[in-house]
Amino acid sequence: WSNRGGSEIYNNTIKGEIDLAGSDNNDAGVYGFNYKVYNNTIGYDSYNSYKNNGVQMEMFVNSAWTGGTYIYNNTFKYLAQSVYTAFPGGNTVEDIYIHNNLIYNVGSNGGNNVSFGIHLISTSGTWNNINILNNTIYSGEVSTSGNLDGIRLQITGNAANVTIRNNIIQGFTGDRGIYVVNSTIDTMSVENNIFYGNGYDAGSN
Repeated sequence: WSNRGGSEIYNNTIKGEIDLAGSDNNDAGVYGFNYKVYNNTIGYDSYNSYKNNGVQMEMFVNSAWTGGTYIYNNTFKYLAQSVYTAFPGGNTVEDIYIHNNLIYNVGSNGGNNVSFGIHLISTSGTWNNINILNNTIYSGEVSTSGNLDGIRLQITGNAANVTIRNNIIQGFTGDRGIYVVNSTIDTMSVENNIFYGNGYDAGSN
């Protein structure tokens, strides 16, 4: 629950959720990273009736998530949210890299459960150096949940140095490929992304 760096999860087939959690997560052990999650297949063979996540990052109020978190080269399928943060507020979040993942069939059959490919959310705090790169996100088969956005940033607080680059996002017909909502961001780069068949390519509010 209080990681001190060097944790790796790789080469697994997982029907369930990877929950990275703690009061403070960092690289105090000087491994060069906090978490690495890579080369996994995460998800199911069809939609579930409940809202499920692939990799979830969560922590307590007023704690920190630093040291470098790398989520890459994974396949996510039939999940409501493939990569998700549950940060309750007052948090310091730094150095997150989500790259080179394949995400498809985004959703659930759980009625009003909303769904996103990548969903980064917090109620308050400070974020810095957030990178979403080279992912392929395909809404895929129709579910009852309503697939809202390929990538949603909902950072109620202050963020800086956010990069969303070289992603392919397809099939989110009900809403947006990329959506930034209720966020205050200083220095954000959204570039070289490919959109196809979305309600809107990108938007902010």
